[in-house]
Amino acid sequence: MDSEHRRLVERLQDKNTSGDGSFRYVEGTLGGNHVILTQCGIGKVSAAVGASELIRRLFSELHRQHRCGGRH
Repeated sequence: MDSEHRRLVERLQDKNTSGDGSFRYVEGTLGGNHVILTQCGIGKVSAAVGASELIRRLFSELHRQHRCGGRH
């Protein structure tokens, strides 16, 4: 998993790295698409925790961006 993550990170353009707790996120552009990469442990539970944290992080960013534009 580490080598796959590293290869994808190497291919990203306009990289931006951030951290949140035990997760590290790498944002960038790959094939014209905006992507966010994170790496979690092996197994369904680790994948679910990683996905949940990514969704939580994205939702709070979207919520902050759209709060001032209308009702909250």
